[in-house]
Amino acid sequence: MKKSVYISASFLLLCAGSTLSADVSAKVSQDSLGYKVLAQQTGDRKVTKVKSIEALEGDLIKVTLPDDSSYEAHLAMVNAPEMKGNRPFAKEAKERLESLLEEADTLNVEESGGAEQTIDGKSTLFLWADDVLLQEALVTEGLARVDYIQSANEPYLKVMRESEDYAKQSSSKIWSQSGVYSNDPVRKDLSASQAQAPAAAPA
Repeated sequence: MKKSVYISASFLLLCAGSTLSADVSAKVSQDSLGYKVLAQQTGDRKVTKVKSIEALEGDLIKVTLPDDSSYEAHLAMVNAPEMKGNRPFAKEAKERLESLLEEADTLNVEESGGAEQTIDGKSTLFLWADDVLLQEALVTEGLARVDYIQSANEPYLKVMRESEDYAKQSSSKIWSQSGVYSNDPVRKDLSASQAQAPAAAPA
């Protein structure tokens, strides 16, 4: 299944002049995002429900668990512009992550595959808002790119590659300004000699 624009039933009702009930769920979904979501939890890694999550950067979060203990973590497999140095789209990436976290009914974190997977000294994880992988959302919208790939067997790698291709072809955000962020070197990709070439996104 390819990444594509998603026309929701709610959107069609609005176009037809229908009034939506005030109790429509605000959960993060294809309806609210406006494009098709591809990632689905694999079920083979530990998933933990959390009490709250604070966005520190577009790819950095503070996780608070039900027992009120907390820690900082980096979103696995993505790299967003940094607030330090006022990089283009850095503030927008952080604010978009904040809005997705606020909209979600349920927040879960999924292990990225081992404590040895760290970025700048922080453990990495996959972040789910309801049934949506937020890394996929940020990459699709051009607010982060695929990075820090450990191997061709990384979970969600194919989805992330397709999402990035879609953002590139749409010239979204970081891909709209050549040389500003999109041309920065990828910091780590050990899959190049192992993974098949990513499928092209639809025109």
